[in-house]
Amino acid sequence: MHQVVFAWVAYDLTGSGAIVGAVLGFRALPILLLAPFSGVAADRYSRRTLLVWSSLINAVMAGCMGALVAAKGLATWHLFVFIWIVGATHVFDRTTRQASIQDLVPQSAVMNAVALNTIAFSLMRVLSPVLAGYLLAWFTAAINFYIQGLLYVAAIVLVSLIHFPQPARQERDNSFWQSLTAGMRYAMSDRLTRTLFLFTAVPFFFLIPVWNTLLPIYAKHEFKVGPEGLGWLFAAVGIGGLLGGVVAAGLSRFDRLGAV
Repeated sequence: MHQVVFAWVAYDLTGSGAIVGAVLGFRALPILLLAPFSGVAADRYSRRTLLVWSSLINAVMAGCMGALVAAKGLATWHLFVFIWIVGATHVFDRTTRQASIQDLVPQSAVMNAVALNTIAFSLMRVLSPVLAGYLLAWFTAAINFYIQGLLYVAAIVLVSLIHFPQPARQERDNSFWQSLTAGMRYAMSDRLTRTLFLFTAVPFFFLIPVWNTLLPIYAKHEFKVGPEGLGWLFAAVGIGGLLGGVVAAGLSRFDRLGAV
């Protein structure tokens, strides 16, 4: 929902694809800068607390954006502030969620758990953009932001019900910087980790910002479909991720996952 509403509002406010691209590209900065710290935080501190705080901050930001849109006081600089804060919270949220999978399921089920998590995430990337697009067409962007805020509150309640194991004693004994430098040394020295980083970084920094910028422009000027059409365009990306998750679940016993 966030991607559809934000992309539509940003382009509707500025009318400039260049500014929309700059705003969406700005989101990559906190991800690039904070990603190493998020991994250490997920190992050292309560994962429930990290998830609750990230959802709480996102709920507050969604409410603020909704209020600004409703009051017609939204300015371009608000977009940069919003996308920076949301990008920063998403770093800690996604890292903590991924790190929690192996603690919440048996080791033999980790691969399937990761695949199911991908399927669930991709399913929401199909349904949520469509819902956001129709809500934009039927109501207003402010209503969309308010609904996002309520969904984050619901996420806080659900996360609070999950029992997370305590951080390992070794992580608590090391200083934050010791853990950070150890993790970075391992990432740089391990070939598989470097390869996975490359496969993740290239689409995230060079492909995702491009289509996120182009989709609202194509929806308005090429396809002339309105916000509901934009929702379906974003949903198509989720459909690809959903199919990929299904394939990954079926390959859990495949010996050469690196080749895949």
